[in-house]
Amino acid sequence: MNKSWQFYNPVRVYFDSLSKLKEIVSADSVLLVTTPGTSRRGVSEKVTNLLSETRVEVYDRVTPNPSFRQLESARDELACSENMTLIGLGGGSAMDSAKAFSLLLHPLGKSFKLGEHLKNSTPLPSFKPLDLITIPTTSGTGGEVTPFATVWDEEARKKYSLAGENIFAGTALLDPELTKTLPPVVTVSGGLDALSQCLESIWNKNSTRITAGWALEGIKLVLEFLPVALNNPQDLSARSNLMQASLLSGLAISQTRTALAHSISYPLTARFGLPHGLACGFTLPEILRFNADAALVPSHPFVSLPDKLGFAGHRQFADELEAWLDKIQINSWLDKYLPDSVRLEELSGEMYTPQRAGNNIRSVSETDIKRIITASL
Repeated sequence: MNKSWQFYNPVRVYFDSLSKLKEIVSADSVLLVTTPGTSRRGVSEKVTNLLSETRVEVYDRVTPNPSFRQLESARDELACSENMTLIGLGGGSAMDSAKAFSLLLHPLGKSFKLGEHLKNSTPLPSFKPLDLITIPTTSGTGGEVTPFATVWDEEARKKYSLAGENIFAGTALLDPELTKTLPPVVTVSGGLDALSQCLESIWNKNSTRITAGWALEGIKLVLEFLPVALNNPQDLSARSNLMQASLLSGLAISQTRTALAHSISYPLTARFGLPHGLACGFTLPEILRFNADAALVPSHPFVSLPDKLGFAGHRQFADELEAWLDKIQINSWLDKYLPDSVRLEELSGEMYTPQRAGNNIRSVSETDIKRIITASL
């Protein structure tokens, strides 16, 4: 654990009914950034009706894994003013798109080249972005409170992270009622994403006691309540606890960032469309075993993780985690997306992302990744 660290998260969080939005929004006009599915389920209409005295424009063409080309193209279609409020309504892709739009649609952001920034690390604009409210309709990314937005280059099949203090939303509104109608694959993938983020923030070089406390509670909530939500999607208590786990995972990684499981996941999502949480989740037991051999200082939160969860050691925790993944039938989910002929070990060279794998508490090589993938399968 780092001897020196800092903490900063400026997002005001409301865990409340969606109707709270009437008190939060003060702008004369709103751009609602969301997905076609969210509109089909009637949630966009609910927001519009709640803000009946405000001019609301709906942009509901967000796609999974938004690309910088899509976002830059949309800028030319959308009219915006400096006093407009953006609302990112949906899963991670909707909130990430809204974060990007908070810069792209600003009057001073017309010349901001998002693709050039992501590929060449050019500076982010220095102006204060448009006011942004994030409303998650899934439980997984914690993106409502992170200073990151995932943006893809679909041609290169490469994932980038738009990151910086001006990527934070101003306000987040969490209503677990919005998650009760999620398809099972979104529920399971979201839960595994939250679990991955919590674990990765603990077996992380940047872990602190604050982030470990959030992550530990998030781990407990996912392990207990994801099976409940899968068996009974209308269980509001389970949905509420999963949404809080997602929030905790977002708070944790907003400080530590993610690590090895996320690094491994990227080519699986880019090549096969494997949902992000599934792509991260299936390797967790093997990464836990791999990291158990790391030489750690006694004060690092990873050392005491098994004990705080009631396990005798890291390997027992890994065995129990593997059994838990079997319980939620992770193999059947993976089989829906991965061709029988695919040899994931051959993608190990693409699975090493220095910005993510480099955060892992134990140094990792391409050979290590290949062994982790082989054992996980």
